[in-house]
Amino acid sequence: LKVSHASLNLNTATNDGGAIQADGDSNLDLRFLTMQGNQAYNGGAIHQNSGKSIIYDSLLLLNKSSNGPGGAFLLGTGSYDIQRSIFWSNAAPNNAGGAIHSGGSLHLTNVQLEQNSSAAGGGLRVINSTAYLTNTTVYNNTGHGISSRNVLNGSIVMHNSIVARNVPNNCDGDLRSENQRYSFSDDASCTKLTGPTNQSNVALGFEAFDLQFGAQSLSIRVPLRSASTVDKIPASACIPIDLRGIPRPQGIA
Repeated sequence: LKVSHASLNLNTATNDGGAIQADGDSNLDLRFLTMQGNQAYNGGAIHQNSGKSIIYDSLLLLNKSSNGPGGAFLLGTGSYDIQRSIFWSNAAPNNAGGAIHSGGSLHLTNVQLEQNSSAAGGGLRVINSTAYLTNTTVYNNTGHGISSRNVLNGSIVMHNSIVARNVPNNCDGDLRSENQRYSFSDDASCTKLTGPTNQSNVALGFEAFDLQFGAQSLSIRVPLRSASTVDKIPASACIPIDLRGIPRPQGIA
């Protein structure tokens, strides 16, 4: 299924995937979408059982899973690549993964997970798989920012990423103990975020930044120019353009 430059809004499903339900081994190619106000029992906007998906340059907001996991996305086994997208104020009030619940190989690059909520993993819940966060901000989510329990064989690897202001903590369970690089947490809950290039339990300042997605305006939080996270990443580890479309790097680490 390929969909681009479209709005999938205010859809409902009794069971799975308020806007899109992808059964079996499916492939999704979704670009420049707005998905707002969708609702289902599982996977408020999208439920994909398995397969491969790319989701680029999209806005997911105010989607809800009424009783199951995945306020915006419920992703099963498979491979999922999400880039330059924002998940804002999605909810799984009675389950896990307010924005995303993933059981497959998940790559988030230049993604913002902000103001989402759930019982576990308000921003992201990972089970039986690994999620890779690159240039990703997990901010002000409720039910923890990211959740990956070893008992569920889930792990999270962060590069150039920030987890901050999440309630009650940034991390629920442990990150993978290796390969974390240039990432930051403003509390001490991300116990594996160690090593010379990472900072845990450090004060982080933020400011509003206004974005335009088609007809939709949205204000997200980005680090202050004076924040301790700025100019900490060497040019060799930078992605050329960030979520806002601003070239990187802009300073010397």
